[in-house]
Amino acid sequence: MALGMLMVIVTGHIDLSVGSVAGVVGAVAAVLMVRYEMHFVPAALICLALDWAHIQSID
Repeated sequence: MALGMLMVIVTGHIDLSVGSVAGVVGAVAAVLMVRYEMHFVPAALICLALDWAHIQSID
């Protein structure tokens, strides 16, 4: 998550919702992998889709 936030800051697209989205996506990943015993690859793809949907809603 820190690498993703670093890229946002470095490219100059400072957005206050980055921290909250990173937290929600991290929580979703944790629930998918622990509670639903999902492999990390599909969980990561689902989280990327959530992030993409958030980015589309901003623009």
